[in-house]
Amino acid sequence: MGIMGFVATGFVILIGETLNGPLLAGILTVVGFSAYGKHFKNTIPILIGVYIAGLGSSTNGFTVALSALFGTSLAPITGVYGIIWGVIAGWLHLAVVQSIGTVHGGLNLYNNGFSAGIVASILLPIMDMIKDHKDKERIKYLKRKKQLYDAITEQRKKMEEMENDL
Repeated sequence: MGIMGFVATGFVILIGETLNGPLLAGILTVVGFSAYGKHFKNTIPILIGVYIAGLGSSTNGFTVALSALFGTSLAPITGVYGIIWGVIAGWLHLAVVQSIGTVHGGLNLYNNGFSAGIVASILLPIMDMIKDHKDKERIKYLKRKKQLYDAITEQRKKMEEMENDL
């Protein structure tokens, strides 16, 4: 939990923001949820994705920092599907947060959570489809490999039988 506190605080300081109430709430949220499986390996890709998305937009640093801290709710995506999907989820999270703000009357915890839900509901079927396709291709590969192994084993047995007959 302490490491996550350092990671979250370090992120805010690295992007040049001063610590204020909402950012401290975000940091404490990250620290609190680190007791339930959030760790630096599945959180940092989300932070990177939000930061990269912030570079390509006219968003101020406060919005990027707050969106990144609350966007770490997407950390299970990184943990299950990998770092690249974590960066993509972070990137999409900032885009959705910026667009959904009018529904909730500005940037707050609620539109960050709602945005994380939208991003997850869009990405999960796509990631599952790609993972299923890769799994099917892997099974086909392993079946071909097994057939080759069986053929080689059969040839060895025939060769051994021929040697024993001599």
